[in-house]
Amino acid sequence: CVLSSLPALRCLHIEGVEMEPLENLSCLLALRQLSVAESFLSARSYSEISHLSALATLDLSWCETATDHSVLKLCRLCNLRRLNLAWCTQVSDISVQHMTTLTRLEYLNLENTQVSHG
Repeated sequence: CVLSSLPALRCLHIEGVEMEPLENLSCLLALRQLSVAESFLSARSYSEISHLSALATLDLSWCETATDHSVLKLCRLCNLRRLNLAWCTQVSDISVQHMTTLTRLEYLNLENTQVSHG
């Protein structure tokens, strides 16, 4: 994997990708910012992301494959401060219930999801 040769990488933007771009992503232990907006991600991709323990910012906006189950996996990211799930239309109130474990979360975008306003 090309990414495994960049262990000090702190910021990665892979946006608008239609293929499986995230194999072996968990080898990037220093990664603090990740944007995969408008990308098609597999269940394995969400698992890879969930192992990025230093991750502070994650942009999944317009990722049609983001679901409550994938958000549950991401709730392992205890250093996460910013999470963008805008236009992830399969994300619902269940995801918000899972997010209570993200105690460092400062910014959360749930625009145009199934999360209720009540």
